[in-house]
Amino acid sequence: MKEYTLGELAKGLREGNKRILEAWYKDYVKIIFSVANAILNDHGLAEDVCGQLLYELIAGEIQSDAEKSKAYLAVAAKNCALNLRKKNKWELGYDDVKSESAFGTAASVYDHLLFYDSLRNLNEEEQGIVVKRVLCGYKLKEIAKLDGTEYGQLRGIYRKVRAKLKVELRYE
Repeated sequence: MKEYTLGELAKGLREGNKRILEAWYKDYVKIIFSVANAILNDHGLAEDVCGQLLYELIAGEIQSDAEKSKAYLAVAAKNCALNLRKKNKWELGYDDVKSESAFGTAASVYDHLLFYDSLRNLNEEEQGIVVKRVLCGYKLKEIAKLDGTEYGQLRGIYRKVRAKLKVELRYE
């Protein structure tokens, strides 16, 4: 399946292009849903985030000149989910909602923010591999099958990406 920029996605979705709609659900909704579900711990609310981002993309509210569409939408999903969680805490009262974040402690949230920030320094192919591996939980063999690449080649790319992220995140 062809990778689309956000501009191409938005234009195709507005025009009702079935291939682009299929690409949206195959490639982008999985990422958006997994990020939102990790934060909200609720499938229904995670689906609401997917719908909200689809609406914003069609309505032109999402900046469509971003080069790295999957990473951009992952960050947009995170922000939308955090806003929704904040709204639900306000509406329901703090005691009715889990007091602990989906990410745990403040240090853990900081680690996740560093992770999302470091994704911006990877190319589109590397971002796709990391998002599918880390956020979606796919195994490397599954990613290779989804992307249509050789397992050995993908494993080599993933090792290099891990090395880049370790240096950038300063892990030993």
